[in-house]
Amino acid sequence: MINSGKLKGRMVEKGISQQEAAKILGIKQPTFSQKCNGSRDFKAGEVKKLVELLDIADEDVVKYFFA
Repeated sequence: MINSGKLKGRMVEKGISQQEAAKILGIKQPTFSQKCNGSRDFKAGEVKKLVELLDIADEDVVKYFFA
């Protein structure tokens, strides 16, 4: 299960909006929002892109996406 508060907080720290992140992932903003809120799952490739975009350390990935 995703830690939505941690993910959203990191997005704020990095100045990335949901709209921007959705565009980078190639999905619509409402879909991104659903994934952030845990009602839909992120695909492995999307997690990888978000980790790179948000500069999340490898050892911290579990804290964001598998909490």
